[in-house]
Amino acid sequence: MSLPHDFLSLRNFERAWERLLNGSNLQYKRLFAHLFPSYNISADANLNELIERIRKKSLFTVHPTTIYYPKSSRILRPITLLSISDQVVYQAIANYIATKFVRSLARNYGVRTFGAQFAGSRSAFFYRPWKRPIAVSTMQFVDPISAETML
Repeated sequence: MSLPHDFLSLRNFERAWERLLNGSNLQYKRLFAHLFPSYNISADANLNELIERIRKKSLFTVHPTTIYYPKSSRILRPITLLSISDQVVYQAIANYIATKFVRSLARNYGVRTFGAQFAGSRSAFFYRPWKRPIAVSTMQFVDPISAETML
């Protein structure tokens, strides 16, 4: 069984790489920051080679490593580290699936789903920004009620 052409497209993998670099998960990205520039120097060649390995079914994932970050509550948060190639493939899969389901999911945006909303296939980010400041002109102010009025 062959994989879909739009999944294996260089464009999809370039977008995956771009989204890895632009992702907001800083705690995770800090652990790979020293590797990103090296991969990026020959990103096109790296991504083409990754696509070819997937096509030829010769891609072997690297066993993930789990580390534990202490939280303020003194509980340890497990974080699983994937190799850069595995991260790119994982993001490429997410890109492909999101573009196939965006029409059915978009109906819930602003109705049932307010946070994680797919930004679209052309965006450098996977999710739309959802933490927007409230404009002062749309805020309603209530006059404070004095203690005498309440009695």
